[in-house]
This record gives sequence, C-alpha cells and structure tokens, in this order.
Amino acid sequence: MNDTPRHLGPGLVLAVIGASGGSGASTLAAACAVRCADAGWSVALVDGDLGGGGIDVVLGAEHVEGVRWPDLVGVRGRVDGAGLLSRMPRAGAVAFLSHCRESSLRVGGDAVRGALVGLADAVEVLVLDVPRSWTLPATGLQEPAEPGDSAESADPVSYTHLRAHETVLD
Repeated sequence: MNDTPRHLGPGLVLAVIGASGGSGASTLAAACAVRCADAGWSVALVDGDLGGGGIDVVLGAEHVEGVRWPDLVGVRGRVDGAGLLSRMPRAGAVAFLSHCRESSLRVGGDAVRGALVGLADAVEVLVLDVPRSWTLPATGLQEPAEPGDSAESADPVSYTHLRAHETVLD
C-alpha cells in the first residue's frame, strides 16, 4: 500500500468474507484496518460475525472500554456515525465495533443497518469482518448506481468495490 493518505470519500467499504471458519478472514480484516489507519485514513473495523472469535480479541483489545454491539440493541434508523465512532473502543488508531462475550443480547437488523450506514458516513474506510451468510442488501448499503441511473433512486451511502479503488493497493 502507498503511505500517502488521500481522501477516498465517505462510504468506501471493504467486506472480508472467509471461505470457512478459521480461514483467517478476521485477521485479514484487522490487518487491512490497521494498514489503512497507518496510512492516515480514518477507519472503523466492524465485527459482523456473531459466531466468530471476536475482532477485539484479534486486535488484542478485548479489555478496552467502549460501545459494543449489545449497547445498540433497540436502535432504529440511521445512527450518528461520528457520535458512535467517538464512543467505540480503539486499538491504536483503529476504532472497532465488536460483540460482547459477556452479554446474551443480540442486536437486530435495523441496528446493524443503522450503525453501518452511519459509520460509512463518518470514516474514509469501513472494514467489515462478515460471515459467508452476509449479504449487501441486508446492510442498508448498496452498490454504486450505474451511469444514467436516476439520482433520486440512489442510496445516500454507496458500497464501493475495492477494484474501483485499485490505486489504494500497490
């Protein structure tokens, strides 16, 4: 990766999906987030795999205080991304949102969508560690509109394919 920070615009989303449990997807997601932060980009890392080992454990930051998924139970609609970001735990410059092994509370789809859309607005790079069952429409994010599509139909936050930003990678 090039070390020169550049503004990518809100909503650059990198979803890391493992082929199977234990394939290293969480480690790769964490490494991507750390590298983006090292390059000077604002970044958030989100643990979307309830059955996984926990992105906070991968970061060695399970002891760090801050908002976890169970704190968002009952949230409806778009979350204030900057406000959420300021309350999330950090491992160095990487803000992360993880599950809490001490809580049996499970966050619903509305809260997940609201948090992801809000965070995509608040950071330059949003890295998602997600299970194979993950789908883009379930997040509230969508792929960029095709040329000629009506601006009225476009979601205000768009999912951007990594290949469209291949200059990010050397």
